[in-house]
Amino acid sequence: YDLELYSKPRYLVINKIDLVLDEERDAAVNKFIDAFKKYDTNTNFDKIFTISGVTGAGCKELCYYLMQYITQHAKHETQKLNDKIKIQSTQGAATTNELDDDDDYEWEDLHDISDPQKPSS
Repeated sequence: YDLELYSKPRYLVINKIDLVLDEERDAAVNKFIDAFKKYDTNTNFDKIFTISGVTGAGCKELCYYLMQYITQHAKHETQKLNDKIKIQSTQGAATTNELDDDDDYEWEDLHDISDPQKPSS
């Protein structure tokens, strides 16, 4: 198991919520979560989302939340990745032709990749 992976945030996304009547929804979600916890997965969720792919309910909130998280943490993660690459290159894991200081990943590069509306250069 990887401690770094284990320490990352976890989100529970419950889909098909449109199949449950509005007045029964909260009780059904709570019942599901209680049943899930009985399996002793040692999983604590940072946030729980209820969505419906059919009606779109909750989808926008989920996407905005995740994009906000990604935006806030991407620069830090990018720096960690660059530091790891530099450490590996100083230990002889790659030749200088394979890793160049100019090859650092930048947030803008990652953002360009993830933006389907932005034309590629």
